This record gives sequence, C-alpha cells and structure tokens, in this order.
Amino acid sequence: MIKPSRQSKLRNQKIGSILLEGPEWINPPTKVDDFGWLDPIYSLVNQPMGIRRNAFSFSVFVDNTINRHKKFLAPLVRYVEWSREIEYKSNRVRKWPIIKIFQHVLSNEESKRIDKLLLILDESFSNINFLKAGLITDRSEPENCWPDDESKITFNSLQVKRWNYCQSIEFGIGENTELNPVILKINQSLANYIKKLCVTDTTKNYRECYSSNLKEIKYKTDYWYYRPKVTG
Repeated sequence: MIKPSRQSKLRNQKIGSILLEGPEWINPPTKVDDFGWLDPIYSLVNQPMGIRRNAFSFSVFVDNTINRHKKFLAPLVRYVEWSREIEYKSNRVRKWPIIKIFQHVLSNEESKRIDKLLLILDESFSNINFLKAGLITDRSEPENCWPDDESKITFNSLQVKRWNYCQSIEFGIGENTELNPVILKINQSLANYIKKLCVTDTTKNYRECYSSNLKEIKYKTDYWYYRPKVTG
C-alpha cells in the first residue's frame, strides 16, 4: 500500500505539471468584461528532469473572444514558480503543490516590448536548426545532438509553444544549445521580462479555466475555474 505522503507527492506532481503548462484560457472579472476571455499565444516551460529541481513557466495571453472586433482586452502575462525540491524533501501530506502563480495585465508600453520580442522569436523560428534523423529504430541519436565540449552540456528542458492565429509550433531547445542560440536567447529575454512584470504585481489575479477539476483530479469536468492567490 502506498504511504499517504507518497500519494500526496504523486498527486501534487500531476497538479503542478498542469498548472505549470497553464490554463485553457483566462477570464477577467465581470467588472472588466462580462463575457470575454484571453487565450495563450506563447509559453515557455522549464521543467527539468528530476523532481528535486524547481520548475518555471512564462506565458502570454491575448483576447480571442468570438465576434469581438473592437474594445479588446489588454494582453496578460503569466509567470509560475513550482518549488518541487521542497515538496520532495518533505514527508508532509499536502493537497496542493508548493506553487506560485503570478499574472500581470500589460500596459501599452509593456505590450510594445512584448510585441517586439515575439516578432524576433517568430523570425528565429524560420531558421530552426533541426537535426536530420530519419527513422530511428535503435535508440541512436543524430549527429551533433550533444555539444563537443562536455562542459557545455546543460540537460536543457525548455519547451516553447507559439501560436500566431494561423500556425502553431512546439519546439524543445534540447541539450546542444549551440544549435539554436538565437531562439534560446530571445526566449530567455521574454522569460526575464515576463517575470519582472509579474512578481511585483499585487492586483487580484484573473480566473483560469482548466479542463479538469484539479482539486478532484479523478473526475473529468467540462470546465473548472481557479483564481490563483496573489503572491506578488
């Protein structure tokens, strides 16, 4: 029989991973807008191998309300810190992971900065260095999968998602960061700026919508709304 502390850790690993990936969409309070929502157009998830290591995510949400053609909601950025190391070391039974979720609604000037960074990211995707591999049947890795200098191996866990209303792309940067240095650099710039905006914001967070009730994860539901506590 699994110990309660072990069950707690397994449960929180699942909940934490879902919160890290982010919601299906975000709803503002009715005093801001009574029917609109914001969809994700960018996310960067850093969930390193090994549950002893902390995880982070950074994302951008924009108004995608059907039939809306004016008076759009201001874009929103989201930053998440998940203290997996503390959870792993403790045998305390927890119903919720040790996770902090920050949101920040962008001003016009902040939106311009995010727009500029996303345009650079979009351009970098046009020049992705994706190694040729073909049909791998023996678990072998393609040439140049790892950097020649072993000291530069980072065991990179960065996963990028981008949607431009026309196309979408999901890309893992991989261990050999020398393959796509521009993509790595611009994602780091986006992450740093999003974190900077979010951690100092103490206004009330918007509601996040998930496809599963994370407090009763055994049961599926059409929609489950969660408003993260303000931790800024």
